[in-house]
Amino acid sequence: MEARPSAATSVGTGLRQLGRGGLQHVIIAGGSRLIAFAGVAVLLRRLGPSEFGVYAIALLNEQVLFIIVGYAIVNAMGLFYSDSNRGLRDKDEVVGTAVVSILVFGLVGAAVWQLVAAPMARLTLDDSASAVTVSRLIGVSVAGSLVLNVVMSIWLLDVKMKPFAIANFGQYGIGVVLGALLVIQFDLGAEGAFAGWTIGTVVTAAWSLVWVVRRYQLRFSRRLLREMFAYGAPLIPGAIVMLGLQVNDRYILRGLGGLTEVGVYAAVITVATGLNATIVTAFKRIWTAWMWKMREQPDEEEFHRRVLTYYVAGQALIVLALAVFGGPIMSALSGGRHDYTAFGGAIAIVYGGFALFGAYDVLAAGYFFAGRTVYYSVSVVAATTVSVLFNVALVPSWGIWAAAVSNPVAYGVLALLSWYFGRRYFRVPFEWSRMIRILVIVAAAGAFGLGCRSQLGVAGEVVAVLVTLAAPLLVYRFGLGPDERQAAARMLTERGPLGLRGRFRTP
Repeated sequence: MEARPSAATSVGTGLRQLGRGGLQHVIIAGGSRLIAFAGVAVLLRRLGPSEFGVYAIALLNEQVLFIIVGYAIVNAMGLFYSDSNRGLRDKDEVVGTAVVSILVFGLVGAAVWQLVAAPMARLTLDDSASAVTVSRLIGVSVAGSLVLNVVMSIWLLDVKMKPFAIANFGQYGIGVVLGALLVIQFDLGAEGAFAGWTIGTVVTAAWSLVWVVRRYQLRFSRRLLREMFAYGAPLIPGAIVMLGLQVNDRYILRGLGGLTEVGVYAAVITVATGLNATIVTAFKRIWTAWMWKMREQPDEEEFHRRVLTYYVAGQALIVLALAVFGGPIMSALSGGRHDYTAFGGAIAIVYGGFALFGAYDVLAAGYFFAGRTVYYSVSVVAATTVSVLFNVALVPSWGIWAAAVSNPVAYGVLALLSWYFGRRYFRVPFEWSRMIRILVIVAAAGAFGLGCRSQLGVAGEVVAVLVTLAAPLLVYRFGLGPDERQAAARMLTERGPLGLRGRFRTP
């Protein structure tokens, strides 16, 4: 049985471990995304917006197939492996059942996809031969992605950061290098870019499979597989709708605007989702582990309260930085191409939506604790409906800006409904007034900095940068209360930034 934190140290220990694990994820995910950004910089210079649009939509199609084929098992892995860590289930049986079944489902799904690859290419990409090739590669890539995600669940729940880092850097490193090589040396366009990603995913998945086989006795259980499906299958419709929430903007842009607009918007999304994977996803993954570790501890509510306050403060500052530096980021990635840099400000808008998506994980804890996952589906359906209606109504006139704004609008609905449903089963006295004060401070600083930037030329640029650097101090001094400031200071001084001391550590 896993030792629980003591009542006297549960909040402090939980916050430090949450911060340490989150920072480890940020470093790993951030490093891998820097590699991805390097690849994007190559693609934006070598591919036209329509070709980059094909590549971007293909990645979305891969996500859809991933959910249909293996989401139930991947999602159930978290709960069942956590149970095995507490001695409630046989670990070899849990790992064996999940790995064997996901490998079989992935191979069958890849084979079936080949039958529909051509019509799916015509429906979502275009009718060119290269688009069909890209579509066929999706089936191969998703098989590797399924295996890799199941094994990553083990690494994350056990906080095994070394193999997690190797897999991330391997997948992105191989994918980017090969993709760039195929595009530059062989002029293969979107085909080469996606082929590189496919090879990187499959090679990394094969390595992760070897890692599992060497450490576990893979015992397959039909009974356990049925239990996993019973838990995970009801979440598939919600996951598909959630994916619709996340990607309908690009599909609607493709239908109402064309692949060129999709390509430009995809460049914005690439930056925002890269930061999302580096920061928000890192938080979500570590939060899930510690949410369950802190379950029914005496200071559980205090832990939830403080986490959300810190999260809001941090995310507000990141959005401010993106509002200031979005244009230069897009300019650096695209080599100064105006059709991309003109929409640099959209990065902050899209990322603001992802930040709300991360808040949902804290706000929704109550109905997950109670097993009322139907509220997840209800919340996602409502948010997706709002997003689709918003995009259909405004994309024809606002274009890319409408697609960007739809993200915080939709994820705001998701967060609000999640809080409303979650508090029925787990009521936390969140510090709403303090969080609002933080947001007002950051918004005022951002408005002042951006106003100076638009009116004062080069001097305004300097002022905007100074305001961005000063904003964390303003939030720390005027946004956080004395107890939050003391806790934050302890987290920064006891073991270094967020508890990291010298090298990666595990709880």
